[in-house]
Amino acid sequence: MRICFTQMSEAAAQLEDQAAQIRAVTDAVEKLILALQCEASLEAVGSCLKKQQEPLMDQIRCLKAMAGVLEQASARYGQSEIHIGEQYEEGNTRLFAAGYVEYKIPKLYVNVLNGL
Repeated sequence: MRICFTQMSEAAAQLEDQAAQIRAVTDAVEKLILALQCEASLEAVGSCLKKQQEPLMDQIRCLKAMAGVLEQASARYGQSEIHIGEQYEEGNTRLFAAGYVEYKIPKLYVNVLNGL
């Protein structure tokens, strides 16, 4: 009987050790899953930000191009200031309260909407 009790105690201790090892592996797997989910989430956020950045970069390029055209027109026709938000007509430039700017250049009209 004593031998049977000793064997049962040893088996129970082994089972406890195995259970602890299984818990450790389970914890490690859970942490790995969380890390992978976090990485996937970060990749998704990065992809989303990149998708949002592309239209903004297009708008920036467009605005830079328009600014270049306006600078050339300003230099060529002596317009040194643009007061967007007022309504007046001065020289070759008309400005409207909505922020619409129109440069009248001979044989060429350049239209710029404020806040593209």
